[in-house]
Amino acid sequence: DDEVTALMDSREVYFVPIVNPDGSEYNRQTNPNGGGMGRKNRRNNGGSYGVDPNRNYPYEWGGSGSSPDPTSETYRGPSPGSEPCIQSLMSFINSQEFVTHNSIHTYSNLTLYPWGYTSTDTPDGSTFVTMGEMMTMYNGYEPGQPPELLYGVNGGANDWVYGAQDEHNKCFSFCNEIGSYSDGFWPEDSRRQALFDENVWPAIYLMQVA
Repeated sequence: DDEVTALMDSREVYFVPIVNPDGSEYNRQTNPNGGGMGRKNRRNNGGSYGVDPNRNYPYEWGGSGSSPDPTSETYRGPSPGSEPCIQSLMSFINSQEFVTHNSIHTYSNLTLYPWGYTSTDTPDGSTFVTMGEMMTMYNGYEPGQPPELLYGVNGGANDWVYGAQDEHNKCFSFCNEIGSYSDGFWPEDSRRQALFDENVWPAIYLMQVA
């Protein structure tokens, strides 16, 4: 493919297949055929387990878009950036010069961008709107900020990747919430290729604009 070859010759592209390895392994152990619903890692909170990694980033950590309760599914952790998986990813991102970033989640057929902790626009709000519209021009996903389309999120990856510009280059960060309500968190095997296919263009677009 000439386009992909040109991108691979002119870009650095990194894939992190699993951000939460201990949470993923826990789901594999409890539901080896798929369907595990644990979103947190396996930190021992002393009576409960787990921190939601996507509430643990230091940027705008705390507030109404996460929970201080260790038993909550959106527990933000004992302190900003407390979790080893988040520390590792932050260190990796800070060591590079990324321009675009995409985090893959399920589900809702959405393409989300900062801010997550507030519905106020970022200083690059018009650019995010344009990029979101371009990313969703073929797959029909709805672009927008989390508070507008889902709910407020603080301590999230997208806000830190874009907002922590004192630590790394400005990076335009997105989150694709893949799949419809009927797909749920664990789509059937028969749906996988279609879901992959509808997210090829957003990935290529982010490589192009970088």
